[in-house]
Amino acid sequence: MNNIKKFTAYASTLAILAGCTSSVKTNTDTTEKKEKPVEYMKENAKETGKNEVLVFALKDGKTTGVPGKLNVEVKKITTGEFVITSGGKTIPGAMKSSITVAAFNGALASGKDLNGFEIIVSGDMDRAAFPSQAGIGAMIMAGMTGEKVKPESAIIGTVNPDGTIGPVDDLPGILGAAISAGKKEIGYCAGQSRAWSPSKNEFVDIEEFAKSSGVKVIKVSNIYDAFKVLTGSAIKLPAEITPDEMKLSRELSGQLSGMSSNWKKVYSGYIKKYSKLRNKADKKTKSWNDVATRYMKASDELAKKGEIAPSYDYAQRGGGFAYTSFWSRKFDKYSKSKSLKGMLKITDEFKTVSKAVIETKENFKKIKPENLGDLFALMSAYGQLASGSAYAYEGDGFLKLTQEKINFLLSKKLSPSMDGDRLGKILEKTLLKFSMADLKTNKAKDFSKFVGLKGGKFVIQLDKFKKINFLLKQVSYNHFEYAKDLLVSQVAKKSGKTVEETEKELASSSNNYIQASTILNLMKNEKSTGDFDQLLSEIASYSSVYFNTSMLLLKNHILDIRKSESGKVESVKRREYLSKLIEAAEKNVRVQAALAKKYSGTIPASAIFNYNIAMNMKDREFGLQIKALEMFWKASIDCQLSILIAN
Repeated sequence: MNNIKKFTAYASTLAILAGCTSSVKTNTDTTEKKEKPVEYMKENAKETGKNEVLVFALKDGKTTGVPGKLNVEVKKITTGEFVITSGGKTIPGAMKSSITVAAFNGALASGKDLNGFEIIVSGDMDRAAFPSQAGIGAMIMAGMTGEKVKPESAIIGTVNPDGTIGPVDDLPGILGAAISAGKKEIGYCAGQSRAWSPSKNEFVDIEEFAKSSGVKVIKVSNIYDAFKVLTGSAIKLPAEITPDEMKLSRELSGQLSGMSSNWKKVYSGYIKKYSKLRNKADKKTKSWNDVATRYMKASDELAKKGEIAPSYDYAQRGGGFAYTSFWSRKFDKYSKSKSLKGMLKITDEFKTVSKAVIETKENFKKIKPENLGDLFALMSAYGQLASGSAYAYEGDGFLKLTQEKINFLLSKKLSPSMDGDRLGKILEKTLLKFSMADLKTNKAKDFSKFVGLKGGKFVIQLDKFKKINFLLKQVSYNHFEYAKDLLVSQVAKKSGKTVEETEKELASSSNNYIQASTILNLMKNEKSTGDFDQLLSEIASYSSVYFNTSMLLLKNHILDIRKSESGKVESVKRREYLSKLIEAAEKNVRVQAALAKKYSGTIPASAIFNYNIAMNMKDREFGLQIKALEMFWKASIDCQLSILIAN
């Protein structure tokens, strides 16, 4: 049997689970339906007055009562940073998060600098804006481009970090509320053509529902589609990059092959060390060793087929698991011999990982990119390092607990077995955190060397980077606080558990939550110098928080993925949307890549790398399809950041 096929079932349980939006094929030819073309980045935006969007009363995922009306005004400003104002009234956190994310995505889709605008809101601010997030984004685009909104139109859906549209709870109920408010043409998340109705306790055919109600519904896959429904106009986009144009260049392919070889050397080194240890490895240690071997075999087979990007992806995972299994077996040795002093001594070696994170960041400061292609490679490297820093920070915390526990047992002259395996559990967490920190740090070094199209010459403009950093900071903080309220505070309230207990449970099950919260905590404690290197690092870090928070919401709220204690996926609330989501995300990468190439002169090498991994996994089993989605999203975000920086 093919080794990759044998391995995919195993690997699917290790793939990071993501969320879901849906899509239909987007038409970027603005002449086909004689829509009015709107120039990307056009400069004739002006104060356009207030546009109205519906907001909804929701309780336990069910629409109740009549919808409220929120007025959203887009005002061009010549100085100052992006701000949301409300005439002195307090904007609830969930509302502010929805508007911030909508404005950020609307500005990206329009080619605008969001720092040049003030968003003024008034009206009903006590209802849910999250289901109208896509509509708010499209409305803000209209204000930024000077286009008029059709009062009979509305958009229902959320916005994902790549600009695609996501599903909402109780779509039939929300549509009914919108119809009762006089809306005649409603855009909704494609893929939700059959949506669950809590009040009817059944799935509803949306097209039939609309027909019986005398309204028109239109499937929308991204914010560009939403803009067309809302205004009748279309953003004029360059022809999307073809799949062939997204293939690895000869230079990048050769570079990734070399990096894969380096990871195989890492793997071989740890496997040899592992084999020299004569103690009996426990079940989990053997499992990690087997995973490492499977990944490396899969990497070799992918390389033979010319699938270089996924081959690298599997090779680095194989190297990472080899590291984990080696250290796990060392701990097994001292655990079996009950040598606490030996165990204490080897835990000190993990401190070299934290030092490596710091040294890598210092070395990155010495890199002076001369063109945009090299700058984007460095930014993607800082993104990997932000993740590595978060893992190392967590590892340091567990290491402190581990060493305190060992010293306590030594002082009381107790054996590890007297601890009820609590020491073993802390040791495992310590090992896994440092294993991931080591992996991410070494990946950061790889990414910093990525080669691609050079693009335009890069000249440091600190004011521009400060503005981009400010925007991403607002988006990441607001989005994370909303997710935390939804998934921690509200869940705690319903369950009767404390906020601390609920947060601990979420942290134990969601790597996205841990990454986002830890990176934000690290950013709070870091003294800002305002220099270029730190700004680049912060931009990458806040971008990572935004991405992880979006994935967190989609997995734990919109998709509501439930797992067993063994980690097996037991249920997915909206699993049927996955194919539409992947279709939308794949196409969206090529649209964003076309914009990146046009306005920066290059497509980030990291975007091409992520896209190629996604293409390999998109048609495989569920776990790897989710991984493909994640890679498509990352590729789009890389392109969007490149456009922000270039402009």
